[in-house]
Amino acid sequence: MKRFLCPVFFIQCSIIFGQEPLVTVKDFNRYELNIIADIPHLFVDDSVYVVSGSSVQAFASDRYSKKDIIQVKDSIFKHSGGGSVYKMDTTFNFDRIIYKPKMEQSFFQSSNFVRNDTILQYGGYGNFSHKNSLIFLDANLKSWEFYPYSTENLVKPPMGSPQFTTYFNDSLWVLGFYVASSEGTQSNNELIREIWEFSFKTRKWTKKGSYDFSDKFNGLVRKYFKVGNSYYARSSFNNTLVVDLEKMIWTEYEDLTSINTKFRGINRTRDYYYVLNQTSGNSLELIRIREGDLLGQKLNEGRIILNEQNNILNYILIGVVILILLVLFRTFFTKPSTKSKIIEFKTKKALLLSKDEIRLLEDLLKVYPKGVSFKTIGAYFDKGLNFETIKVKTRKLIYQLNEKIAKETKITAALEIRKSVEDKRAREVFIKD
Repeated sequence: MKRFLCPVFFIQCSIIFGQEPLVTVKDFNRYELNIIADIPHLFVDDSVYVVSGSSVQAFASDRYSKKDIIQVKDSIFKHSGGGSVYKMDTTFNFDRIIYKPKMEQSFFQSSNFVRNDTILQYGGYGNFSHKNSLIFLDANLKSWEFYPYSTENLVKPPMGSPQFTTYFNDSLWVLGFYVASSEGTQSNNELIREIWEFSFKTRKWTKKGSYDFSDKFNGLVRKYFKVGNSYYARSSFNNTLVVDLEKMIWTEYEDLTSINTKFRGINRTRDYYYVLNQTSGNSLELIRIREGDLLGQKLNEGRIILNEQNNILNYILIGVVILILLVLFRTFFTKPSTKSKIIEFKTKKALLLSKDEIRLLEDLLKVYPKGVSFKTIGAYFDKGLNFETIKVKTRKLIYQLNEKIAKETKITAALEIRKSVEDKRAREVFIKD
């Protein structure tokens, strides 16, 4: 059983900075962080550390270092890709419940997920070839079986190890496939950035499109950690990428503010994130962080690209709907502007307006939304008038015109006076919106 350090005397100081160290394990090979009944369980080689509040208890476990952990609700299983399956008991030890299948021995680097209490696997690598099969654990036969596909659709994704997988709405979503390179060497595997969906209702695969957000992250699948339907990754610049497969969006954040560069895993309960760091030497540290202290400032975000043809059709339909809504809105909800009402008033009542009133309305409509200066209006009158007389006649013209407009359109004070934009000492008249 591993020896561990629980740094209780550092807790109060570290909480101030948003993180709380819980346990440090010296020397490790394999590790897994699971949340069982909302309680963190850290599996490290032959030990399991159970977090209760700020205390940690260590228990011995016979988990083999080369076995993968699968969690089904509050039950824990372990197995090697496609091999025998073991179930954990209440003492954190494992009993074999299913021997390795006869139909296929190897599904290494496959994806594991749970549907209706059934463990399923997709893809992987073994016997010198990549896979694109979906297999499931048959509890009655106590063996792994190929999932039955629809005979109407035999299309399948590329053969390879998936980069991202998630299960929701009774469909399996698979994004990114590591496939054999043209040289045939596993070390030079290529990444195909395609998005595929398998519907358990129709039992068919459908290609949904592609994605392009991982250029900056170089497809480092080993640095991805899944929490629910989201993946967390570290970039070469130690920023953080969060990929939400249910909303089909990705977001890049500044470096995790409370985590060092040797980020090794993440999981969460209702109230906290639990994060694994590799400290100096070969030591593993489990820390607890509140959600608001986990991520730094948002840097970039975008949508994961689905089928481009479908997207174009969707955009066209959305555009048509928006256009219809705009027409309906303008027809039933938008009130006519003051300018439009004045144009209508001028057209219908031209015979009842004086020469100066028509001229003022024409000048106002010509420069709208700008105003017409008192100096310009003064030119309507006789040239022999003094400044004070012109100012009085201008205000009277505006007053009388407003009275006529109000009587016909119910708009009070359609024309208003303000300081000139060009010369604050001067005045101008304008159409009030």
